[in-house]
Amino acid sequence: MISILGGIALSNYVLNNVKNNTWLLIFGLLSVTQYFIVFIEKYYLSSMAPTVFRPLVMLINITLHYAFL
Repeated sequence: MISILGGIALSNYVLNNVKNNTWLLIFGLLSVTQYFIVFIEKYYLSSMAPTVFRPLVMLINITLHYAFL
């Protein structure tokens, strides 16, 4: 579902270049990046310590929720 949201955001930005579509593109790319990092951490790097990825995901999450206020 997140990849569909990212695809819609990207296609809307490419087809209609408006300022609101830029914010939608930023939101879509950050959401896809956040879920991709969580997926990689859970399924491929489960044996490693999460010292790098958890703060990165939290930073992206904060940016997603508070950058658009």
